[in-house]
Amino acid sequence: MSNLKTYEKKKVVGEYVYFSYLFKPEQTFLNMYQKKLGEMKMLDIGVGGGRTTGYFAKMVKDYTAIDYAKNMIDACKKRFKNNPEYKFIYCDVRDLRAFPDNEFDLVLFSYNGLDYISHQERVSVIKDLYRIAKNGGHFVFSSHNLQSLKKLYKMKFTSKPFKLLKRVLKFFLIYFFNGPLKKYSSKDFVIINDGSHNFGLKTYYIKPSEQIEFLSSCGFRDIKLFSIDDGEEKTNYEDIEDDWIYYFCRVSK
Repeated sequence: MSNLKTYEKKKVVGEYVYFSYLFKPEQTFLNMYQKKLGEMKMLDIGVGGGRTTGYFAKMVKDYTAIDYAKNMIDACKKRFKNNPEYKFIYCDVRDLRAFPDNEFDLVLFSYNGLDYISHQERVSVIKDLYRIAKNGGHFVFSSHNLQSLKKLYKMKFTSKPFKLLKRVLKFFLIYFFNGPLKKYSSKDFVIINDGSHNFGLKTYYIKPSEQIEFLSSCGFRDIKLFSIDDGEEKTNYEDIEDDWIYYFCRVSK
């Protein structure tokens, strides 16, 4: 599954380079570990246009960011040209051989970056991220929630004609590209076209319980789930219907 062409487009890069905010779970993590970040060596994966850089880079001991879209990396270098100590590297997360074992105290893969590679690649990447993270280190990432999929198949009506037309079109395109919702009722994960970037991407959705089980099998411990809506920890995994979820994990070796 290749989405690189979409992320390399000048229009998409132009959008991402102006992003300058944290999602609520990311702010939760900063609040939780603010006093310890100064001791951490960080890898920021899928950095895009540098959305998270302005917050994390100035707080951690050492900051490295990677992205597989060269245009994104070039945009970051230009955006943070006054901070030569920040390292921006053109690198595909599917090939992390450049990084040694036990290198990072904090690995962040935000904005659902893991959801835009194939299932087999995802499995391999998570195992490799475990390799390069230090014992006791943190792995933080977000991913689309399969339990929210039913919302994608619902259309909200509006009295505004143009907006209604767009919603109707998206509703039919969802069916056209993916088929009916019942097709996915027994799945633990799926890859669908959910309309992102004008239906230019295929996106991975996974059940929280399935994601937790796999993380545990890789050696991650103290796995906690946080809501994208309010940034609060969620303990009843079966009831979570957030569009996507942040996972906070500790590395145990």
